[in-house]
Amino acid sequence: MGLRVRSRLGRWIVPSLADLLLAALVLRPYLLPGGLEELLSDASVGMHIRTGDLIRSAGSLPHSDPFSFALPGKEWFAWEWLTELGLSFLHSWYGLAAIALVAVALMAGTSALVLRICLRRGESALLALLLVMAGFQASMNHALARPHLITWLFLAISIAVVERERREAWRGFWLLIPLAALWANLHGGFAILPAYLAVVCTGLGIEALWQRFSWQGVWRMVACGLLVGAATLLNPYGIRLHQHLIEFVSSPWAIQMIEEYHPPSPSLGEQYYWFAALGLLAGFAAVSALVRRRVSDALVCLFFLSSACKSARHIPLFVIAVTPILASELRWLWDIVRSRTGKRGTAEQLHKMDLGMRPHFGRHSIWLAACFVLVLLFRTPLGLPSNFPEKRFPVGMAASNRDILRSGRVFSTDAWGDFLIYTGYPGQHVFIDGLQDFFGPALAEDYLEMLSAGPRTESLFEQWKFDRALVPVKQPIAKWLKARPEWRVVSETPLAVLLVKEK
Repeated sequence: MGLRVRSRLGRWIVPSLADLLLAALVLRPYLLPGGLEELLSDASVGMHIRTGDLIRSAGSLPHSDPFSFALPGKEWFAWEWLTELGLSFLHSWYGLAAIALVAVALMAGTSALVLRICLRRGESALLALLLVMAGFQASMNHALARPHLITWLFLAISIAVVERERREAWRGFWLLIPLAALWANLHGGFAILPAYLAVVCTGLGIEALWQRFSWQGVWRMVACGLLVGAATLLNPYGIRLHQHLIEFVSSPWAIQMIEEYHPPSPSLGEQYYWFAALGLLAGFAAVSALVRRRVSDALVCLFFLSSACKSARHIPLFVIAVTPILASELRWLWDIVRSRTGKRGTAEQLHKMDLGMRPHFGRHSIWLAACFVLVLLFRTPLGLPSNFPEKRFPVGMAASNRDILRSGRVFSTDAWGDFLIYTGYPGQHVFIDGLQDFFGPALAEDYLEMLSAGPRTESLFEQWKFDRALVPVKQPIAKWLKARPEWRVVSETPLAVLLVKEK
């Protein structure tokens, strides 16, 4: 017994190759000077923090928009209320630094779990390592400190549970039901779980017909999927939340307005080419899985690939779901090569090296958690972020003109609206912020018209009674406002200009 305990303690204390991988892949870019600031490139987390502050102070959920003066009284969904409470507590404890570090921890945990799923399927550690690294690179544009990281982790957990159930019936499979209920209160991405289960059920049903397998596993999956769908109704808004989500994601104006809902394109930069390569591999994996009569795997590949091709926002979900299947199909191809090259071939030697590495990738130690604790304790010398990055947001201007911004009706961009809500809380109200699902197509059209200084700009400014404007210098509206005699420049930097309308 003593030797067994010491052995288990040793596994937790001695660093593993998986620790080194995650440190090199996920932690290193953000623990370099200024690296964590990149996680705060989207200020919507600031609005989520203040929503959590508001829930804590009021003791209840807001039902109308507490931050915008655009649509008073319209129903407003705090659909990530539980995450917002957590962000509020984190922020009150250690500020934005803690939130950035938790974001890194969520990404590290997701990467570790995807690697573990690959290894538990019996796949190559080398292939799994390369695919996890490629997938992380393909997801970098979405590596932001936002609630969607919870969906990344929860999807990986769900896939791990389903993989375990597919090997043999497992009582822990039913834990997906409370997981779904929790997920529905943390992030709107919960809808991916019943969709994933539906795809898996369809594939397993076809396999059962094709290969005359037992239907017991299929019916368990169907029953769990139905209960998971029912569990998502356990949120403060019930089925109205589902209706709201469907209406929003199916709205053409939302897809047009929100860049991350656009199909992937070379404008994404390096990440696009990583995704394109993985997409080609996913197509091969789908065909290969069908050849091997693994219909469920083929359908999962096709479902997540088509979803990612329609919206760049879904690339990380594609990576999480498809990486274990890619590892399986590439391993099958590698085994064919190895069988044809003989025991003395290079493929066989790499296989032996891979077998030796696999146990070291299959565990994690306490060192990663210890790194996070040390970074939090010594955050000052490491220069952890205390605000959003100044190269993207008018941090100094907002701080020195806080009273001016809070005392009027401000026109600003949606991204800077989130930032102003964060910096000006309590008391700051904005025209529009990052919750585009609330504002609708008519107001969004007015906003874009004013931002581009279109022909209706003057009448819209009069309609909305703006008397403050904080806008990027490079936007056409900045030039338009500076040319109006009634608008006075209060402050200007190469990034932003603040103007006040003289009465």
